[in-house]
Amino acid sequence: MKLKLSFPLVACLLSVAYLLYVITSKDTVLAADAVGGDPGGKILPLIMAMFMCLGFGWVAWRERISSIQNDALTRKYFSITIISTVLYVFSLRYIGFIICTAMLLYILEHLYTTLEQTNYRQFLYGIVATTLSTSVVYVLMRSLTRLIFRLTRVGCIPIIFANGSIQAVISLLFVFAFTLIVKATICKMINNRGYYVVSKSLLITFTCVLVIYVVFKQFFNVNLAVGILNF
Repeated sequence: MKLKLSFPLVACLLSVAYLLYVITSKDTVLAADAVGGDPGGKILPLIMAMFMCLGFGWVAWRERISSIQNDALTRKYFSITIISTVLYVFSLRYIGFIICTAMLLYILEHLYTTLEQTNYRQFLYGIVATTLSTSVVYVLMRSLTRLIFRLTRVGCIPIIFANGSIQAVISLLFVFAFTLIVKATICKMINNRGYYVVSKSLLITFTCVLVIYVVFKQFFNVNLAVGILNF
């Protein structure tokens, strides 16, 4: 039993250590801005650390590995998850929330969907397509919200559109509209190549990353790292 639960237990301990690191980091100190809504730049890593602790704790309590093959597979994906998460944490500030989160979610979604049948050529193709499509639509969304704000300042459209919640709703509609566009264009093109798992993972990651951004950034004013997309 102890041997079988060693990896979930180690993952749980690492999650606790990561949680303590995030809590003690200066960036997690709540610092209200002029509006009073900025809870700090590492609020999402804090939430992620809490979910990691709960998730790995649950796995350590419930999981039973019945064969050497499953044990090897558990080791492989445990290692990938830990490495991906660590790289995510340390590159988030420099590369940015959108790119880092898109890559992390795609890696986990694709690998845990395909398991041992992972095709690494398709995997690399998908991660590039996902990152590029998510980044392009993010830039377009930011440009749209900036344009709306400027139009309200010069009086071209009603001032109500300058409200953060209204802009967030517009951004959500924008994301859902582009989700349909991406599904009908990029995903269809990928499906034509026979990369069905790539298409599914791309669409899920694309939608989740942009929705998470809108909810945390525009609804709750969380300070998310812009990174290299700061233009």
